[in-house]
Amino acid sequence: MTEGQEIYDVLVVGTGASGMSAAVTAAHQGLKVLVVDKAPLYGGTTARSGGWLWIPGTRLATEQGIHEPPGAARTYLQHEATTHFDAARARPTSAPMNRNPRRSRSPSPRRNAAPPEEPAMLKIESVQVSYGAIEAVKGVSMEVRAGEVVAIIGANGAGKSTLLKSICGLEPVAGGRILLDGEDLARVPPHRRVAMGVAMSPEGRGVFADQTVRENLMLGAYGRRKDPVSVEAAIAREFQRFPRLAERQHQLSGTLSGGEQQMLAISRALMSEPRLLLLDEPSLGLAPLIIKDIFEAIRQLRRSGLTILLVEQMARQALGVADRAYVLETGRITLEGAGRALLGDAKVRAAYLGAH
Repeated sequence: MTEGQEIYDVLVVGTGASGMSAAVTAAHQGLKVLVVDKAPLYGGTTARSGGWLWIPGTRLATEQGIHEPPGAARTYLQHEATTHFDAARARPTSAPMNRNPRRSRSPSPRRNAAPPEEPAMLKIESVQVSYGAIEAVKGVSMEVRAGEVVAIIGANGAGKSTLLKSICGLEPVAGGRILLDGEDLARVPPHRRVAMGVAMSPEGRGVFADQTVRENLMLGAYGRRKDPVSVEAAIAREFQRFPRLAERQHQLSGTLSGGEQQMLAISRALMSEPRLLLLDEPSLGLAPLIIKDIFEAIRQLRRSGLTILLVEQMARQALGVADRAYVLETGRITLEGAGRALLGDAKVRAAYLGAH
């Protein structure tokens, strides 16, 4: 399928959570994605595979054995609202489409109104967190959309970890709101937030030192303990993600190296099958080779479509993996933007990347 000179591999129908998840997955596999709103309008003979629709006539469709007429292309030309998928930001961007681009280059505003923006999975509105008379987080507002990796960078004492703890319910909010899929978490206790799909790998790892690696993982799946088959499958998945944990599964966690404990902390958080993973300083105190392994695991989770909020002092690594990022200074957001764009920002480079 083409629009002007653009060629797309995959058509994703619908801008809801499932559609965006499919778009994220396809984009992270290097496919050029076109997102079309109004799923009920879709009709035709294009086959469905993996949550998206292969467009007949492309190389990828041919490899999938799809040779039917391009019904998706016909439907696309009839659509009133179409969006491109911006893989760099992992979200749709407005791209109105003519009903017949061959005849007109000026689409009607009425016919080409952009679809409504996808609601944020996590929305933080003017949140304040205090330790006695000390205000650690001062009216922070931000959001995280499904499938995104969003980074928060900043110096020690900026309020990054405090903000994550407030999302988990480990620190009370003095003002503002934290919304998960539109639900205010003010009266939701921490264990219920886990059940709602929020999990955190804390700063300092926080492994249970007198428990084995396997026992730590089972504690991470406590809310799923009545389904032992799925728990064992999840443990096998984490052992595949971090083979060192499999080698040390019967070893007390307190005897692991710092890097191995960090792997365990991440895997323990993943055992609850979260929709939103909070990572607090995953590189803290680790050797460069281990940091490389940890960030490769984050990239793999990103490709799987998991939503991640990452707090990290190593700004270069964090911005390199993030779709979007916020700079937090003395409890306030001072800058935000696409991760790679902030890598080139002069102020960010001077303050956090050691460049002038």
